[in-house]
Amino acid sequence: MVEKIIEESIKIENSSIRYAYILDNVLSKTSGNVLEIGAGFGTNTAIFCEKAIKYNKKVYVIDPFEEGWKDMPESYRYPYEEFVKSTDKYGSTMQLIKKSSQDIKSIKEYGKLEFAFVDGLQSVGAVLHDLKLVEGASIICVDDYSRRGEVKDDVDAFVRATEYKLIETPDENREVYLCK
Repeated sequence: MVEKIIEESIKIENSSIRYAYILDNVLSKTSGNVLEIGAGFGTNTAIFCEKAIKYNKKVYVIDPFEEGWKDMPESYRYPYEEFVKSTDKYGSTMQLIKKSSQDIKSIKEYGKLEFAFVDGLQSVGAVLHDLKLVEGASIICVDDYSRRGEVKDDVDAFVRATEYKLIETPDENREVYLCK
């Protein structure tokens, strides 16, 4: 079921619409929640929250924001104010874990995950750590696969070591989907 949903979704060029399509088709039929690693300005978080509200789910967001952004490009600095503006209306639907995913050893307390969005630190080993953290989610979406060697290398290593299947989006898109 999940693989078919993803394969249908990659025909959609706009990634925001693609995420909404996937969440509509997965969250309506399952009991799990959504987890996002690396929220930035909250654009995707808002999409995830809208769908979580629709299906009575929770969205967990892991991002250190300014406290952990010393390793991020200058263009990404100080997103927290924008994140709050994008997400403040979602209240108890969303829980922010304001720390680096690299400092988190387990996410079991957040329950079953249906959809995990990984867009955190993109250094050697960091993406692999995040993938291992969300392992078990029905769908894992990893951003920037085609843009950064570290991301691609870690994703490929994770897929080789697990039962996840890699589904790439068309050339212009940067994310990939992993599903069982």
